[in-house]
Amino acid sequence: DIINNNRLDNNQPKGGRFMGAWIVIHMARSQREAQRLSDKLTDEGILVKLKPVYKNKSEQENYYELMVLSSEAEEAREIFLEKGF
Repeated sequence: DIINNNRLDNNQPKGGRFMGAWIVIHMARSQREAQRLSDKLTDEGILVKLKPVYKNKSEQENYYELMVLSSEAEEAREIFLEKGF
């Protein structure tokens, strides 16, 4: 196996293998909603990053990107479908 030294966000998974880039799988309408969805995915073992879309908006008015590793994106989407999100 070749180790990719161009890791994003210091993402070093088990075994030293690169697992892919962070990709957006969902846009939440508030920080509260984003955190709720993130918690559900985290409970299922998915790594999640939250990123506000706008820099000059309050947490209540902002939208948030839910990002997961590309290697976990399909599983995350399936969890959303199973849970009815």
